Amino acid sequence: VVRDVVAAVRRDASGRYWLCREQEFERERAAFFRLRPILKSQVPGQYVAIHGGRVEEVASSEAEVVQKFFRRLGDKPVYIGYLGEEQSAYQVSPLSSSDE
Repeated sequence: VVRDVVAAVRRDASGRYWLCREQEFERERAAFFRLRPILKSQVPGQYVAIHGGRVEEVASSEAEVVQKFFRRLGDKPVYIGYLGEEQSAYQVSPLSSSDE
């Protein structure tokens, strides 16, 4: 399984991360898969942040791409995808108030 789904998250005013609504997630996910063949040849092995149907950030680690995205664009829905070799897929869960 390809490690496509790194995260589909939003950040609230307190800095906590939450999963995007399914509709937002699917829109950005569809854009990632549409762009993926081109991106894999342009930035292989990188993580990309997709928002509004286009690439907003590229970085070598998922933490870095998430930080860059939220620092520049703030609280927006985002799909983080990995453009590398096949790995296990996973999804990020929202933080609950008990995790603080």
